[in-house]
Amino acid sequence: MHVAQPVTIKSMIVAKRMAKETVDVELWAVKHRKERVDIPREFRWARPIEKYAYEHIEVLRDIDPPKPLPRVVDILRSLYESSDAEYFIYTNLDIGLYPDFYIKVGDLIHGGHDALCINRRDLAKSFAGILLDEDKLELAFVAEDKEHPGVDCFVFRRETVPLLNLGNVYVGFPPVGNVVKTQIESNSTRFLWVKNQRYTFHLGSDRYWRK
Repeated sequence: MHVAQPVTIKSMIVAKRMAKETVDVELWAVKHRKERVDIPREFRWARPIEKYAYEHIEVLRDIDPPKPLPRVVDILRSLYESSDAEYFIYTNLDIGLYPDFYIKVGDLIHGGHDALCINRRDLAKSFAGILLDEDKLELAFVAEDKEHPGVDCFVFRRETVPLLNLGNVYVGFPPVGNVVKTQIESNSTRFLWVKNQRYTFHLGSDRYWRK
């Protein structure tokens, strides 16, 4: 994640700048109350998360050392309490955005869709022999991509958040994506699943959660 997360953050800033004449975008970050993290000035801090998943789920306490993974419900509640934006966007922290991401999402919303699930595109970790990182982000935008079946980016109305039944599902391991998709879809009136288009990307196809 020391490579993927900076790529994600920089791609969000690039996409916001590209959309500035079209869509009003706010960038938010959230962390656990005990964490010390720096963020770029383009981001705002949402209310901190108070507990990790292992503090809610007894069986996770047996893992040594405990994994500091937050529940999705705590992330979304934090955003809900911090932002009054009409629509929220949630993605995994290793999912980068193509520069026209917010413009495309805005077009779909204006077209009448009130919820979206967007599949990413997978990229190789290098392009023309150059390792892709935040300093070479522009190469990621032109690199060859391929389809990926996973669900890891969601757009939904702010008013949907209190309706979502997410239980103790936490980030980092399945079935987080399918649970979020099912809940958002069932609480929308015109849901769209974008499966094979260039909206988001992921460097490599490692599936660390299988370990």
